[in-house]
Amino acid sequence: MEKAVTVLAPNGRRQTVKVNVNATVLQILEEVCKKQGLQPEKYDIKHHNKCLDTSTIIRFSGLPNNAQLELSEAVTERADGIVTLGIQCENGDRLTGDFDPGCNLHDVLCKMCPEQVDPETNPVVVYMRRMIYGETSFKETTLRSLGLTHGRAMLRLIHKSPEELGEQANISAPLPPRAVEEKLPERPREKPSVPKYQKVELPPPQQPPPAVDKPKAASPPRQLPKTLADDPPHQTVPVLKEKTVAEEDFIFVGPRNAMIFSQDTAEAVPSEDLPDDFFELTITDAKKLLKDLKKRRVELDNLPLQTSTWRSLLKSTDELTRMNRYKKSIIRIHFPDQMILQGVFKPLDTLQMVFDFVRDYLENRDLDFYLCKRTRKLKRQLPDLIFQTQLRR
Repeated sequence: MEKAVTVLAPNGRRQTVKVNVNATVLQILEEVCKKQGLQPEKYDIKHHNKCLDTSTIIRFSGLPNNAQLELSEAVTERADGIVTLGIQCENGDRLTGDFDPGCNLHDVLCKMCPEQVDPETNPVVVYMRRMIYGETSFKETTLRSLGLTHGRAMLRLIHKSPEELGEQANISAPLPPRAVEEKLPERPREKPSVPKYQKVELPPPQQPPPAVDKPKAASPPRQLPKTLADDPPHQTVPVLKEKTVAEEDFIFVGPRNAMIFSQDTAEAVPSEDLPDDFFELTITDAKKLLKDLKKRRVELDNLPLQTSTWRSLLKSTDELTRMNRYKKSIIRIHFPDQMILQGVFKPLDTLQMVFDFVRDYLENRDLDFYLCKRTRKLKRQLPDLIFQTQLRR
């Protein structure tokens, strides 16, 4: 899938560039500067007066198709630095090393994990949902083409069969939607059986009045039909409820409804790509955005000054509101082997309870481990509550 962007150069000329969604903003900058005879290190690309990060991929930059960009002079001239790479292998190992932005992926893999670069094992490098495989692609793809000119980055090294090389990298797979429950065919209503010891007590038969002229023998009592004599009066027939069968059942373990599953085996839900006109900004949308911005500006201008005591009071009120709104919290722990452990906690539970929960499901409970929230390591000795640590996506 390709996109087209229009870049306004400092000399007043407009340059249209067609790029792939896996390309970076740095590639657009270098292509425009090459055609206009400028130095890429001295310029930045802006979108709505906001400088774009040169390492951002077009897929995740939020730029619509036919976006209008502007080439402006940079405040400080950019310079390439050392890139610290981390490679996560399938066995859970994480290897790190420092490389130059002009180094290609083949040299990186040969230096950090040469035993896993065998072409027969079909190695695949995944970076920001982009799959790179094949010795030729490894040699042609440099760190600069991935947008890595400085800082740190994490790559994932996996091995796939030749039949699976064309599939999208399974980074995250949400649970499939629950299917509509099917109703079983309605069963015919059966007449409930009645115990034999239940009998019907009939009222005594009425004797006819004696005749004056000639006495007559009393008539024998009337015999009810057998079906009426066997059935009790006012017998109610229970209505059979329709049963439903769920397509998929989830098995929970323990008091915290623990669930263990593998991220690699989860199937991704197919999604359709939206057309390009869906991302185009209409006049109505622009008016609504401008109205919201004006309203927000008026609210900020009329906002009174707050003291530190008042701010702490508002913060405490907000915490109490969130605790009252969210009764439970679902926390997932990702293991290096792509296994996921899920548990349900309350907002007032502490981090130590989370560590104890993970330790209960380890094969070796004496193993020393730590939990990380993105790049920050969580300390178990802190008495922080779960809602105070802001464990969210």
